[in-house]
Amino acid sequence: MSQNRRRFLAASGTALAGSLAGCVGFILGNEALEVSASEATVSQSARDDTGYEENTVEEVEIERTFEAGGQERTVVATNWQAEYDRAVEVGGFDSFEGAKFIAFSTPKVEIANKTFNPVGDRDHRDLVRLVQDSYEGLESVTGVGEYTAGILGSQATVGEYEGEATFAGTGQTVDLSLHVTNPIEHDEDFIVCVGAYPNYPPLTDGEADNVETLFAGVEH
Repeated sequence: MSQNRRRFLAASGTALAGSLAGCVGFILGNEALEVSASEATVSQSARDDTGYEENTVEEVEIERTFEAGGQERTVVATNWQAEYDRAVEVGGFDSFEGAKFIAFSTPKVEIANKTFNPVGDRDHRDLVRLVQDSYEGLESVTGVGEYTAGILGSQATVGEYEGEATFAGTGQTVDLSLHVTNPIEHDEDFIVCVGAYPNYPPLTDGEADNVETLFAGVEH
């Protein structure tokens, strides 16, 4: 099993698929259904304004079996994860790629005219796991508040959290601020965005503004 598949399987506990409307062969037959999301990325202008650089834009494939029509069926969903980062300096540490932003897109599930959100039963704490591969450890995560941000023409609820993290490859442990959106329905997909950065003044205020700029710059 690939690292990408393991990463999201840990965070998602529901069936993933795309539109099943009219897929009689899937409901009644034995074949797997393959569906794909469209990429969710951050605009170049938002990256220029914040100093974030593209790290990876990659497919994340998930295979899941769930019950449909009284029988077990398999769905293979291709999702997209775009990751961006920015080098930051925290007192006592060398500069490191400690500010992260992730946009994750996953296809909808539609069965009998009902839409299922593949990350809908995950709370913000679970969605934080989308960025955990950037750290060797993420602990003591606690909620500190919520706010709204404009993303893809909608007002999304964003949960704000604090935790302690060790950044992968550096061995540097820092206090971390995390901003996690509720899943956003857009076209045929759901989008989740996560921003994370060291929680140290004067870095904190500037990075919080950067995350909101990146939210506004999401394209799909």
